[in-house]
Amino acid sequence: MIREPLDRDAAAALLGVRPKTIDSYRDRGIFPEPDGHVGRSPFWYPETLTGFVPPKRTGRPASKSIRDEAKETQR
Repeated sequence: MIREPLDRDAAAALLGVRPKTIDSYRDRGIFPEPDGHVGRSPFWYPETLTGFVPPKRTGRPASKSIRDEAKETQR
């Protein structure tokens, strides 16, 4: 069986995120270390990424007025 390495773009597509998000995860130290490099470009094998779960977005909470409007539309 031939193991196909994934570059950053392919890893992002596999995980359903943008390539820049992979860079962000790596900068924050929450992405698996690459299995190797081709020149300066990192690569991962699919099995390295199978256990990785992208973190949920935790952005800033909505302002009170936006939350109130959302509640009103749900009623």
